[in-house]
This record gives sequence, structure tokens and C-alpha cells, in this order.
Amino acid sequence: MAHEIDTQKGFAGFASYRQSAWHGLGTVLEERMSIADALKFGGLDFEVLKSPNVHRFPDGNEQVSKDSFFTYRTDTNSVLGDKLGKGYTVMQNNVALDLVDELVSKQAMTIETVGSLCEGAKVFVTLKNETPIDLGNNDITEQYLVLLNGHDGNTAISAYFTNVRVVCQNTLNASLGLSRNKHTVRHTVTAKDRLTEALIIMGVMKRNTDLDKEAYQQMKAQRFTDKMFSHYLGNVFFTPHEMTELKKGDTGVISTRKRNVIAEVVNFAHTGIGQDLAGEGSGFWAYNAITGYFSNQKVYKDSELRMDNLLWGTDASVMNRAAELALMPEKIVNLDKNLVSNLILN
Repeated sequence: MAHEIDTQKGFAGFASYRQSAWHGLGTVLEERMSIADALKFGGLDFEVLKSPNVHRFPDGNEQVSKDSFFTYRTDTNSVLGDKLGKGYTVMQNNVALDLVDELVSKQAMTIETVGSLCEGAKVFVTLKNETPIDLGNNDITEQYLVLLNGHDGNTAISAYFTNVRVVCQNTLNASLGLSRNKHTVRHTVTAKDRLTEALIIMGVMKRNTDLDKEAYQQMKAQRFTDKMFSHYLGNVFFTPHEMTELKKGDTGVISTRKRNVIAEVVNFAHTGIGQDLAGEGSGFWAYNAITGYFSNQKVYKDSELRMDNLLWGTDASVMNRAAELALMPEKIVNLDKNLVSNLILN
């Protein structure tokens, strides 16, 4: 899959603290990054302007639009967004990410990664919370805050909470945990407002961390037998119509593609990353098998589709359903054990 890191200026617009990324691009810094370092080494130090679109007629005449605009980088003249309304306001990277200084100075956080994606249409900074979630037995879940700014007309400056260290477009996704909290920063934010925005984000992050830990611990306390795990997978992946038809004995209602996906989830449950620490047979183990498959193993057509699916699409809905049922297994509807075994466990 493409990493989508911007390389227009002759270097990769990506920087990380101490640890290099899988794509091997960008700059690895041994000292903690300031926002100035992030802008420079992450390739975010460019200006974005908005201009009206120009309509060209067959006879060669042109008309400047009053209602349709586009954004572009002044250093490369790359068009970042088009068909924008006249009310769209550009938020320069240095202004948007000044918020990071407030977070780093007032919270135990470190700038981990920073990058420019899609020729600069999207930029991100990942901050690591220096106090991870400790689930016991050496099971540590890191917490990250991703600040995302966009110039394409579709991406607002937002704060996402996640357990994923963002290094490229492929890993730019929101929290795969229960909370899925997100805070959108106003495009009109001023220096005076940045502290207020930072305090809001810190409060949301603490609630997110507390909820995640509580949810994970509750999932770990739930015991899933093989039979219950199969029913759980059926409830997560099968539609209400498919479940109704299965109860009638119609196994053909489940597509080969869906059966293959479930088979891969089952395989991830037993061999996937982090499963050895999730507590085999627990609700957390079952839930982690599904989120782990989507975030680490599933192959998407392209990185944009991957991000959209994990953030807002069908896969996000499946993972939300998985979290709900792992926390409240009493909601799992029992399916015919023979049908389930044939479809899922074999």
C-alpha cells in the first residue's frame, strides 16, 4: 500500500522520535521534537492560499467564479482541494499545530511523529501520552493523540485518540477502542483560544483513557468458550437477515468472502500480534482478534479507503459492534451450533 508521504520538495515529509517507521522514510530525531522541529522535518512549513476557480469556455473566454474556490501550496503550486465554498477558511499548519505546544507544556506528552500526506493536503502530529494504560501481566496499551489538519476542504483540524502510532496514511486512524472520542478545533481559533482548546482536549483524553481502561478490564473479566466465541463472531459479522436465514438452515446466505474474513479473524485470534497478552478465552481476546485483524491484517484497495473504513465506514461499525458485545455478552444471540461450527470454526 502507498504511504502517501509528501516528497515534492526533494525529501520525505515525515519525522519521528527515536523510532523509524516501516516505510524507512523521513528523519529520525534523537532529541524530543518541538513544534518548530515538527514543522521543519515533517515538511509542514508551507503556506496555503485559497483562490477562485476559473471557468474556461470553448471560445477561449474565461470567467472567475464567485462561489467556487480551490486551495494550493505556494511553494509547489500543488492544488490541495477544489470545489470549495467561499466560506471555507484556510488554517495554516503553524497556527493549527501551535496547539501542540500547549499540550506538550501542560501535559506529560511527547511529539512522536509528524508528517505531510497527499502532497500536503493532510498533515498530522502524533503525541504520546507518557502514562500508558496498564492492564497487568505486562499488558501495556500505549495512548496517542493525533492532531490532523487538512487543506482539501474535507478534513478539519481534529484531535483523535488512538492506540496506533501514526507513521503514514495507512496508520492514520482513530481509536479502535470503545471511546472513539474526537474533538474538532474551530478554524477560527486564535492564540487566546488555544489554551481553552488544549484544556478541552486534555479533558477528553483523560475520559477516553479512563473509559478505555475500564472497558478493557471488563472485557478481560468476561470468559468466552469456543462455542460462545463462535456465536460472538456470528453476531458481529452476520446481518440480521443472514442470522434469520441461518436459523432456517440456509447456510448459502453467507458469502464465501465473508466466511474467508471470519476465518482470518479466527486465525488472528490464535496467532495475531498482542493476542498472547490479551488473555486467551477472554472477551478482550475475542474483541482484540477483530480489531487486530482490521488494523493489522486486512488488505484494502488503497490507503484512503483504509482510513475511511477504519474511521467512519463499515469496518468501524463492525468494531463498535464487537466492543459492545464483548462488554455485554448477554446480548449475544445464540445461533445453531452446528451451522456456526461449519461456517466459522472449520
